[in-house]
Amino acid sequence: MIHALVSLWRPGAEAASAASRSGHERGTSPASQSRAAAGIERVTDTRLAQAPGNPLETADSTSVSPLQPGAVEEKASPDSAVSTPSVPEVVPAGAVPAETPTAVSPAVQPTGVGPNWARLHGATSLTGETYSRDGSGAPTRPDHSARVVTGLTVGVVGDRIQVPVSALVSGDQVRYRQNINQLAIAPHWQWAGLTAGNLMPQFSSYTLADATLLGGGFELNPSHWRLGFASGRARKAITPTPEYPVSPQFARNMTAGRIGYGDPGANSVEISVLRATDDAGSLGGAESTLAITPEANTVYSAKLQGAMPVRHLRAQLETALSKYDRDRRSNASSLDGHALGLQVFHETGLSRLGVKAEYLNGGFKTLGNTGITGDRLELGANARVQMLKGKLSLDGIAGLQNEGVNTSAIADTRRRSYGLNGSWQPGLQFGTDAQLSLYTSESDGSDSLLQGTRNTTRMYAISPHTTWNYAGIQHSVSCSAMLQKSKNVAGVTNNSTESLTLFANWALGISPPWTVTVSGNYSRTDFQVSVSEVSSVGPGFSWAAFRSRVLTNAQVQIVRSRNGNSGTDYDVAPRMETRWEFAPHQAIVVRGNYRHFKYANGVTPLFDERTASLEYVTNL
Repeated sequence: MIHALVSLWRPGAEAASAASRSGHERGTSPASQSRAAAGIERVTDTRLAQAPGNPLETADSTSVSPLQPGAVEEKASPDSAVSTPSVPEVVPAGAVPAETPTAVSPAVQPTGVGPNWARLHGATSLTGETYSRDGSGAPTRPDHSARVVTGLTVGVVGDRIQVPVSALVSGDQVRYRQNINQLAIAPHWQWAGLTAGNLMPQFSSYTLADATLLGGGFELNPSHWRLGFASGRARKAITPTPEYPVSPQFARNMTAGRIGYGDPGANSVEISVLRATDDAGSLGGAESTLAITPEANTVYSAKLQGAMPVRHLRAQLETALSKYDRDRRSNASSLDGHALGLQVFHETGLSRLGVKAEYLNGGFKTLGNTGITGDRLELGANARVQMLKGKLSLDGIAGLQNEGVNTSAIADTRRRSYGLNGSWQPGLQFGTDAQLSLYTSESDGSDSLLQGTRNTTRMYAISPHTTWNYAGIQHSVSCSAMLQKSKNVAGVTNNSTESLTLFANWALGISPPWTVTVSGNYSRTDFQVSVSEVSSVGPGFSWAAFRSRVLTNAQVQIVRSRNGNSGTDYDVAPRMETRWEFAPHQAIVVRGNYRHFKYANGVTPLFDERTASLEYVTNL
């Protein structure tokens, strides 16, 4: 029925189909096949349960990011220019990786369907899934579930007025966690726009930055002015039950607004305000037996930005004042706080230098940005440079952060981080990446109640990759090695950890339709008192048939894990996925996953899990 409806809307389907076929024929080179096959090197479905001792937790549907209508790719935020370098993400062999999205854009750029007065653009997918489990343990998913994800835009009056509509609707929803389902509509015309539903407005780092609201708002950008407003529920109330003893939460509402003038990429000034309050009656009286309290928070922020294009300089200064009520039902005075942040950048085509300084006193609190904590001083710098005509790229970072600078915390904590990354690409057939980093954290003892702690972590990583042709077969090999050493001292106790992670992937483009991949992973962690080892191997293939209208990926992953002297667990997980593009910009995707786990302990039974899904994808 969907196929028939879309066919009625779309004029000239034959021409689009021919162009799509020609585009797919051009995109079936061995290199593209190897890249496609490499994308399934770790393919176990995230929705299959984790066995005990697995290094990663079971995937949670709450991690799904809400879709934003009319969202566009943003440039890196200046706030992220100077930050603590994170250890690169290395997937353990026994981990269950995230499932790769299968909605692949067709070779022909879609132009939408429908008449000029209401033309549809964007992508939509409808998925149905079944799950079953035998053996030990409890099921981790419902037996049947469905999911709809859409990011459509309705172009009205010849696309002069855009009305983005996005939605995420899932049948895997329970009452003891925040809503998965998301729906938003955001019509805009020239410099005016409205938003209703689930929205993620970002006004400033100190007011509204990472909250998802269920409500509405608007954005007005006449000439050099920028005005914004958003209001809605930031989270629903959650009450623990004997079956699900989760952390309780009050329902929270947020209202925020901003006004600015100038060019956001040059000279500008902006003022924003946030008001957040918890609904004291949202738990229905259960709060009297809980330790949590309904909070309230007001934050005022002012941000200035100046640019000197001739000297390639740009600076940002932001300051904020906050008022925070730990319990809005009490008559106690609000806790006042302030924050000040300064960032300076020097950017050219081949280099970049950034410096950051930020201070938040002990009373500063914002409920609109969960990544910010008060009572700290942070300084940092980062730099990037390209040399040898872009073949060599280096970037480094250094930062320090002191927490408890106002002695309002139990102990003063000092963190230091240093990192250096390099990328060398001398030719098209060889390249390598390398990373060195050092992270230290030291916390003082306080009143003899807590002993001081020190942590030092060093990390070294290298990732070479190469491609070559032999006997008419294109080979692509990538591998990585990472060594991490951590030393933890608490009083007179010294606990050190050393881990080594190795990964390799080999892809062979045998012919345009066929690509074979073999991947392997090994991880060893020494805790001094015990050793944990995880190893895996995953052969697979990718097959493109019928002029690439049918694409099949398959892989089986075999995992062996050992924790101390408790024995070795075995895990076998085959996976297969077939995508059939039965019409221009429309496809059916069939997936099947199976997992068999055998415990080292003979007393514990085995378990088997099966997941199958059918998905319809369209890109209008």
